[in-house]
Amino acid sequence: MRVFRRTLFVCALLVTLPAPLRAQPAEVEGARWAEFDARTGVWTLQGEGVRVRRGEWWVEARLLRYRAYDGTFEAQGGVRAQQGEVLSVLASSARGSVRQGWGELEGEVEVRYRADPGVVALRAPRARVDFSRRSAEALGGVEVTWREAVLQADRVSLDGEEVTAQGQPVATWGRVRLEAGLLRGSLRTGTLWALGGVRGEHPLGAFRSREAEVRWREQAVTLRGDVRVDRGGDRLEAEEVRYDWSTGRAVASGRTRVVVRP
Repeated sequence: MRVFRRTLFVCALLVTLPAPLRAQPAEVEGARWAEFDARTGVWTLQGEGVRVRRGEWWVEARLLRYRAYDGTFEAQGGVRAQQGEVLSVLASSARGSVRQGWGELEGEVEVRYRADPGVVALRAPRARVDFSRRSAEALGGVEVTWREAVLQADRVSLDGEEVTAQGQPVATWGRVRLEAGLLRGSLRTGTLWALGGVRGEHPLGAFRSREAEVRWREQAVTLRGDVRVDRGGDRLEAEEVRYDWSTGRAVASGRTRVVVRP
């Protein structure tokens, strides 16, 4: 086995790590100390912010182990990774592939995606991020924030255009709260679709149905299937109801039943 050590200076030296034929090489920045194991082909890199870059994607940590042959890495301590100006992550530790552009992250993970409009922030104990596809999947006590909306669930998938939540998902927008078996939202249109055991609450009342389509910008929801809307002592039951929660106005279609309390 051949092992050699090399000291790298933050601002003075940039190292290009070899890669197989036709593969884009990776570049190392910010390393203070490096060790190469010729038997395993692994570089061990240390520094305040060691960064391995390939194209517009990079990963940074205080300790990085990088295998140049297949482009895989393990990172610990202050992990950061970024794809251009659109997608960035923070974590305590990570493993993944610089060449394929993915990472599995653990420990106070935060994923930030620059959407139009606003920034989507995902927080979870662990997540897998595919930087090439600009997508993420997180498990266990996940929270997603976007503008005024907050989404909480056991499992969340995000690709910058849409977010899907399963496992007791709950969405809130201001003083409106919505829960269902499955929530799927479009960041581009500000629309949320809810399926299975839909229940909602707001200052003027409450509603429930089998499925719902929420349009946050219009502050309205279309409820379908065994719909029930309560406001004070009044109740509206129908097959479909469009409900404006800002005014409390409801328009029903199909077989309708109304109960008005004096």
